[in-house]
Order: sequence, then structure tokens, then C-alpha cells
Amino acid sequence: AELEARAGGAPAAALSRPAAIAPAAPGAALEVSLAPRPSAAAIEETELGDDEPGGVAPASEQEAYDRALALLRAGEPAAAESALAAFLAAHGSSDLADNAGFWIGEVRLARGDSAGAVAAYRDMVERYPGGNKVPDALYKLGHALALGGDLDGAGLIWRELAQRFPASVAAERALERLAQP
Repeated sequence: AELEARAGGAPAAALSRPAAIAPAAPGAALEVSLAPRPSAAAIEETELGDDEPGGVAPASEQEAYDRALALLRAGEPAAAESALAAFLAAHGSSDLADNAGFWIGEVRLARGDSAGAVAAYRDMVERYPGGNKVPDALYKLGHALALGGDLDGAGLIWRELAQRFPASVAAERALERLAQP
């Protein structure tokens, strides 16, 4: 939640205004200045409880989501993606599910997997059409398509975004991208 609040609901680097469609610097969508950064092992530690088999207490939706984002902030994108996928499997109807799906797309995009990012953003938009991250996911879907060479597809997505969510910051960015030569 803190990561999204600092980024205004979307990663700051994700909404930058590039002169041309070009891949972001590796990890650019994930850069967040937080100190100190705990290790993945420290983040994954859970409190032991006596009420569950194996002694592990179940995590609430918010705790599981926060733990996944903490892995992302700690510079552990593979562990974060796994934790986000596990969150979706366990809490697919949560109000945080669309956010988790969006961050999976961000992890994939940051590691240069534009096809994987396209799949994640599309899945998120289709599964959670009323989610608060839909405008950002549509913008990033267009960006990932463009990175993969599908400029026509990117344009279609950005026009759809501008039509469906005209007052959003993501739509403003999409229109800027459409206006670029």
C-alpha cells in the first residue's frame, strides 16, 4: 500500500514520458527508495502459531499482499511474483486482487518479459474490469505491446483507455504517447 501511495497508484517510472517507445531501464518500474531493505528470508518468515498444521499461522489478505510488495521493495522480483501469484490463488476475490495482478505485470515488464507482462495486464483487466488499477494496467498493456513491436495494438489499447477513463492520469499519458511520431 505504501509503495502504491508513493507512486500515486502507479509506478512513477511507468508513467514517464519517453521520447520514443523504448524499453525502460531494467528495474525502473520497481525503483522505490526505502531503507533499510530487509532480506527476502526476513520477509518470508512468518509467525508460528499452534492452531494450524505445521505451526504456521494463516496470513490475512492485507498481510499477504503487504508481504508480496515488501519482497518487491527488497529487490526480490522472482519471490515477489510468486507471492503475488499465491495471493491471487488464495484471495482472488479480494479488493486487492487487481492490484496484485497489476504488480505481476510490473515485475515481468521490469525484467524485460514484455509478452509475460502483456499476459498479466490482460488477465488483470479481464478478471477485474471494475478494479481501481484498470486504467494503469491498460496504459502498461499498451506500453508492453509497443515494446514487443505491436505498435498498432498499443494504439488500440491507448485509445480504448482514453475513451473508457478520460479523466485518468493514465489516459492523459496514453494520449501523449499516441501523439508521438
